[in-house]
Amino acid sequence: MKIKYYVLIAIFSYLLFTIASIPAATAFSLLKDNSKLPFSLQGIGGSIWNGHATRVIAPSAPPIENLSWSLNPFSLLLAQISANIETDILKNKITGNITIKSSGNIYASDIKTTLKGSTVQQLIKLPLGEMGGDITLDIDSAEFNPSLPLITGMILWNKATFTLADTVNLGNIEITLKPSDTKTLTASIKNKGGDISIEGKATLADNKAYTLDLTFKPQESANNNIKQSLAMFARRQTNGTYLLKQNGNLRSLGF
Repeated sequence: MKIKYYVLIAIFSYLLFTIASIPAATAFSLLKDNSKLPFSLQGIGGSIWNGHATRVIAPSAPPIENLSWSLNPFSLLLAQISANIETDILKNKITGNITIKSSGNIYASDIKTTLKGSTVQQLIKLPLGEMGGDITLDIDSAEFNPSLPLITGMILWNKATFTLADTVNLGNIEITLKPSDTKTLTASIKNKGGDISIEGKATLADNKAYTLDLTFKPQESANNNIKQSLAMFARRQTNGTYLLKQNGNLRSLGF
């Protein structure tokens, strides 16, 4: 029995090593031909086990460069590819784990990065104002569907500032992301410190319909310009807070 056991282990190990040693360019070409991958790779090198690509191209995605991965070879037995990755977005490092199913569906976990506010502004193409501070992404899990990414995790905007006419200190903003069973992504938003207290939530549905329900409360440090700016997009309440309720569709905004 022991001899058969060791023989099976040897055969299994050999097959696993052989598969994982296939050139990455060859494996990606086969995977692309047999599934509907929503992205393409340029400058592919290395093997399935440890490989790299100079650029990842995907519709509506920011420039992703210098991708490298380390494969979990046992994932091949489940007809999927799972790998720890490291890549750059506008020269900012992102690490995490990516799983690609044989169907082409993509899942991610433990995605972490820290970006400058100015970098995020460039990524989301914010036309007005200037974002300051550091924004940390800590994504526990994400499922990338064509219509709506279902994300669980947190976004922390530390030392947040926004400058339009004046610079507003927003303190530290915490955004908790969580999908619902109705294929809606909910973001719970709150902050600590700063010129304005912020609390509320935003939702995004798979048809790109969104809702905003946020309450702003000026603090003693908020000057009249800040209060007047709040009154431009939020309704003042009798208790001195400002309420923003809005709904629409991102398609009308060009997303």
